[in-house]
Amino acid sequence: MHKNCLPPIHRIAAIGSAVAIVAASSAFGIGAVSASADELAPNTSVATSTSVDAPTVTPAPTGAPTPAAAPAAPTDPAADAPAAGTPDAPTATTPAVPAAATPAAPGAATPAPTAAAAPTATPAGTVTISGTTRAWRTISADTAGWPTGTTFTYRWDFHHPVLGNRYPGTERTYVVDPEQADGTFTVTVTGTAPGMTPTSVTSAPSSTVVVEDADRQFIYDQRVVPVTSGEPFSVDLAPADNPDLSFFVNGSISGTADPSVLPAGVTLSENGVLSGTLDSSTPLSDQIWVHVSTPYHPGGGLSERILLSVAPAEDDGGLSFSGGSSEDHAVQLRGQAGTAFSHTFQATGGPVDEPVRYSVVRPDGQPFPTSDIGASFPAGITLDPTTGVLSGTDDQAASYSFAVVATSGGQSATQYVDLRTTPAPAVGALVTVTRPGDVREQRTWIVKPDGSVETTWFPNGPQHDIAQQAGGRPTAAQGSTLLIAAAPVDAFGNITVPLDGDWDGRTPIGVTSDVASDVVERAGWNAEITFPHASTHTLTVTTQGVSTTFPVTVVPSAGAAGSGTTGSLAFTGADETGPIAWGLGLVASGVALLTLRARRRRV
Repeated sequence: MHKNCLPPIHRIAAIGSAVAIVAASSAFGIGAVSASADELAPNTSVATSTSVDAPTVTPAPTGAPTPAAAPAAPTDPAADAPAAGTPDAPTATTPAVPAAATPAAPGAATPAPTAAAAPTATPAGTVTISGTTRAWRTISADTAGWPTGTTFTYRWDFHHPVLGNRYPGTERTYVVDPEQADGTFTVTVTGTAPGMTPTSVTSAPSSTVVVEDADRQFIYDQRVVPVTSGEPFSVDLAPADNPDLSFFVNGSISGTADPSVLPAGVTLSENGVLSGTLDSSTPLSDQIWVHVSTPYHPGGGLSERILLSVAPAEDDGGLSFSGGSSEDHAVQLRGQAGTAFSHTFQATGGPVDEPVRYSVVRPDGQPFPTSDIGASFPAGITLDPTTGVLSGTDDQAASYSFAVVATSGGQSATQYVDLRTTPAPAVGALVTVTRPGDVREQRTWIVKPDGSVETTWFPNGPQHDIAQQAGGRPTAAQGSTLLIAAAPVDAFGNITVPLDGDWDGRTPIGVTSDVASDVVERAGWNAEITFPHASTHTLTVTTQGVSTTFPVTVVPSAGAAGSGTTGSLAFTGADETGPIAWGLGLVASGVALLTLRARRRRV
């Protein structure tokens, strides 16, 4: 009998954009240019017009009346002036008037052409984000108030304190990725109305992205798909009911589509349904990877390995169950911590008029000892021997493997079962606090969502047994640093995030203090906080959208800056919880910490 429990409450391991708008403007000046006074000065010689249409004006002599305008110049140039010696010739000379078609003389100013009016900017409307910000769901950019005929382009930006804004989406809709937990989105829409220049508007931030345990299915996980030889099967692999998700299959964790890796008779639809018919003689591959894309992981960047397992067809004679004929093809049942569960087992066939009795045994056929209840079999769940109804409520998130045996007359049948109880929704953070200290002893404070504390330490060093006690308070010397790690837990103390293997959906914790001088720095997915001043400091630790608040006692140290004391005793590491403490420290590569006490036994 074996059981694969989800991580118990005190086993925590937290593993691991700027949009620039550039505007340019230009203006064209139009200047009026007039002729200079020198160009308009009277000519001392007789002027001759070369233009038929240009009028000739003769200015009056000084002190004489102003003469009327002269008639249009004749086409014969000789007619422009009286003959020499004629008695009627005027004494004043007549200035020449340039012809209308004559090009401007060198140096003369030319009027600038009139510039075309610049297009006006598109009047701005609004853009808002609609939809649920949960992994695998689609959110949309909704526009309103823009001119009729406006066309739009889009840019989705992801905001997170650590994760980058890679591959911003450019469609009106955006599929949320399971690795974007605790982030938010904005969308910038650029609208262009007919005949106008573009205008850009950015939405308000979306709500925070939520990622549940079930949403992490395609973060490089694997799944066994049991089928029965000769019987058609159909399995929907999609992590959510969303038509915007598109799937393909190949033979590796990355790459492009290659449906040839599927055995004969099996297909994968574009919407993620694996179906077909197999028999036990069909060669199977363990390199079948189903891929799904999101804007954050384009080109099938998220994948899950599929293992097909073919069981022999059920024997039609005698008492039998449908499915679950072996441990490798166990019936898969799901429950949730703290929620009532019920499933009915029903065997068919067998002797007529003979009642069927049901019992639960370990997978090896041996009875469950009392010590296995709550460890290898869920506490609070029972099987009715006459109806075959398995029901009850279990508050522990864990995986259990067992078998149900049906007997009738002299016949029996066995059905193998895997029951997985998932955590309830998170209600707070389980916080672990450690600090440097005496190398002979190590200590950690475990703070629960309700603020209660449990202290665990090695009285004789890390290679010896641990000691535990309820109560206590995290304590540090003035000027020293505490390491803080956290994980979200449900109302029953179950950690609600996966802690085994690569947890790509993780997000760094947040730590705030009511003392402004405290310095918080990231340490991988965890945080370190340094206390310049001695007093009681109230910390709030946030992870995956939930938080826990608790006090920390900071004790004055001799000579510490800002302590306001002189000659005070040096901090000894002692507090109300016991001996000198030493922090458990970080594990390599940003792993948060190793909690040394398990709330429940893991088998």
